Amino acid sequence: HNAMYFTDTAPFSRLIEQAEKKYGIVLVDCPNLKDFQETAGLSAYVSGIILVVSEGKARKEVLKAALEALQHKQARFIGAILNNRTFAIPNLIYERA
Repeated sequence: HNAMYFTDTAPFSRLIEQAEKKYGIVLVDCPNLKDFQETAGLSAYVSGIILVVSEGKARKEVLKAALEALQHKQARFIGAILNNRTFAIPNLIYERA
């Protein structure tokens, strides 16, 4: 998959605006956290950020650096999704939902 790097964010900003007018929710898939500086830069053009974290692959230091970059850009951090869990979720959690 080819990463798209934006040197001029005006076209991206217009694209997001048009998509938001046409659709209720627009999701933007960004590069992995190794490229978090670009993702943090694009955060100014979206309503919020949700990190998808792959269990056992994401290093704590990389996550902390990414969150710091997002805070520095004053991005709205909505939350995180833990992906590729390797242990079972207890039934008690499912029963409460």
